[in-house]
Amino acid sequence: MFKIGDFSKIAQTPVSQLRYYADIGLLEPAEVDPFTGYRYYRASQLPRLNRILVLKELGFSLDQIRRALADDIAADEVRGMMRMRKAEIERSLDAEVQRLRMIEVRLQQIEHEDDDVDDAVVLKAVPAQRFIGLRETFAQLTDTLPVVQEMLRVLPGRLGPRLGAMTAMLHGSFTLENADIEFGFTVLADADDAATRIALPSARQLTMRELPAVETMATVARVGSFENNCRSYGALGRWVERSDYAIDGVAREVFVQPPRPGCEDETVVEIQVPVRRARSPALPA
Repeated sequence: MFKIGDFSKIAQTPVSQLRYYADIGLLEPAEVDPFTGYRYYRASQLPRLNRILVLKELGFSLDQIRRALADDIAADEVRGMMRMRKAEIERSLDAEVQRLRMIEVRLQQIEHEDDDVDDAVVLKAVPAQRFIGLRETFAQLTDTLPVVQEMLRVLPGRLGPRLGAMTAMLHGSFTLENADIEFGFTVLADADDAATRIALPSARQLTMRELPAVETMATVARVGSFENNCRSYGALGRWVERSDYAIDGVAREVFVQPPRPGCEDETVVEIQVPVRRARSPALPA
């Protein structure tokens, strides 16, 4: 057997934590010297301690850990929960990295806020287009990436050369969390009408619909990763304010060069914002 200090080293766990777990009955010593009060542990107690520590890191409360240990939870179940927790942490880290990148872009905007951007905005008409995709509320914007990957695996085989550009639309106001997003691909007009619904491996259903024609779109190119959106939308906003137009509908983001893992800086997106005349032009004096 090991004294608590030696067991602490073997278990790589602080003595204070071992004492606490003993006091609340989660991991009691194998023996306690009745005269000195010294606590002794066995190596055979390591599996129970490891379960306690894993469940704690997974976010279980002490009462939940006690119940899980009483049910003698299997290692495979713990590993499954660990995978889920790992995925949650990775999503959280991705979201934080995205926030930091956005902060950097906004700082760059502040540094160049006096730049003239009118020449970057182009007006054009956009015809009606067939579109296959889905609309869903995503907890994080990064949660859309696995769905996009599913679409890229399934749609080329179903629609072939009739598959157009990836297109995304953010409904409602901008938000990084619980975002109401519609995205998918435009489809050439001669596509088979029978393909009105396509199922993804995740059981999500893609539905065919028509994106209406827009007489006047104010467009600007965004080069690079998602965080650069704020710079491009800022350019559009300043242009709208200086012109006699007003925003009139949901913006579209058309991916001319879709993002590729490790090559996000090569992404090219045309941001399209429907606009209308906000006031009549002034009459000549």
